[in-house]
Amino acid sequence: MTINTSINLWAVRLLLGALFCFGSEIILWTDPLNHTLLDWLVRIVGFVVLATLTLDIAQRYRIQDGFDAMVVLAGTAIVYNLLINPEIGWTLVPDSVLTRIIGGDALVQLILWAVFLAWMNGRGRHYGWYQAVAGLWLGVYWGFWMRWIPELRGTFETVPLLQLYAVAGIGFAMIVLFYLFVVRQISKEVTADDLVLSPLEWAIASMVLILLFLVQAIQGTISGASLFITVTILALCWLILWLRRDPHETTILDKHFPLRLQNPLWILLLVLAFTGAMTVTYHLPRWEGMGDVDQLWLMEIGTIGVGILWLPIVASVIATRAMDRYMREGLSL
Repeated sequence: MTINTSINLWAVRLLLGALFCFGSEIILWTDPLNHTLLDWLVRIVGFVVLATLTLDIAQRYRIQDGFDAMVVLAGTAIVYNLLINPEIGWTLVPDSVLTRIIGGDALVQLILWAVFLAWMNGRGRHYGWYQAVAGLWLGVYWGFWMRWIPELRGTFETVPLLQLYAVAGIGFAMIVLFYLFVVRQISKEVTADDLVLSPLEWAIASMVLILLFLVQAIQGTISGASLFITVTILALCWLILWLRRDPHETTILDKHFPLRLQNPLWILLLVLAFTGAMTVTYHLPRWEGMGDVDQLWLMEIGTIGVGILWLPIVASVIATRAMDRYMREGLSL
């Protein structure tokens, strides 16, 4: 692999890592304004490695659609919360696995994964409309989350609305500019198979993950329970991917690479949908007269539901597809 090819690949990986960082650190708000230099170093390295491994696994295990991606991103979310954000992700064990990790991080990363794919294959209006809906949903979520969590749960201090606009605006603008003026220029020839790591690259990535683990272990932020749950869920995700792997099928990354630039107007629509939804929901008064039922309660119930149903739904869909495929293959014989 030449140096230019390597740079082209890393631009794509950095883009996905930046989107994951935006979702987990800003949308789910880990108080990024108070992160130390070490915190940011761990996050930058961690998100780049997670994005790199996500792309490799997606192509290596031939994932084909959103259900397959849900398996991969459940693993990504739980590794992120173990190695990068254990102080928040594992606050309540095992409750936080369903609420924060699967119901929150995995869901947000799935949405931003879809945005990433839309940016890679910008042809077709349906991609633009899909990501506008994604922006709308994220805006609703963020508006309720940032308005009511500080007051009703006290997880973090209230952040002024203008400061939220500035943090999200600057952060997302940097990602968009990187996409339009860097990835667009140097990564046009990257194919899906280029994103698969060599054994040496896998060994380097594994060493980085071990280093991140040691950093958290030295700080005393990793518990035995969180480590056990992480290993168990990763093993389950790997088993699902291995059982459904079909080397003959076209992958979702094959359908979205090489890069075809998306019209910047669709990205503008995404930003407007997110900003508008966030502004409206942030200013909505709290629902009263229904006991504990309010906007935040519905969000929390929703994240619990997503966390509970995530892997069972994926496993049942993939199992049904596998049975159908085996039956058809058997009949064809």
